[in-house]
Amino acid sequence: MRCLKNFIFLLLLVSAKHIKGQSQVANSTGTINIISADSSVYNIATGQIMIIQPNGSFSGTVNINGGYIFNKGSFTPSVLTFASGKITNTGNLALSSQVPLNSSNQLNNNTGGIMSINGFLILSGGKLYNAGTLTVSQDIQNNTGLLNNSHIINCDHLTGNNPVVNTGTINTN
Repeated sequence: MRCLKNFIFLLLLVSAKHIKGQSQVANSTGTINIISADSSVYNIATGQIMIIQPNGSFSGTVNINGGYIFNKGSFTPSVLTFASGKITNTGNLALSSQVPLNSSNQLNNNTGGIMSINGFLILSGGKLYNAGTLTVSQDIQNNTGLLNNSHIINCDHLTGNNPVVNTGTINTN
């Protein structure tokens, strides 16, 4: 009987660890749901979505290649590779290096979103929509693409010859 109890206990323990591990990978619909602190490595491909919930925080490595990230919590990746896809922020988002937005990238900082980029933000065909507060520690280079601001952008300089749609405030140093 004691062996049976130990066997059942071990079976439950292994099952619990397996279930916990499953929350870290995309489910059958391609959705990764972050509900607490997570520092894993993810590859977000076309058709996949990573959602950081209001109580969630992500600080790991993420490679976006056609996928979609929707941040409602805290998104501070240690490494971000943004080949193609879309990021939407309504929470707190902090990127530790420059962000190039090519023709297959879209970055949305929605109402209530706070976004900071420690480096340059380079638009080369990509789209940036800002309805929150965006702070870029260096220049925003608007070469080609779309820069649409309806709230507040803070940056060192806004350079480039591409037109800006601005109904908000852009503060430069």
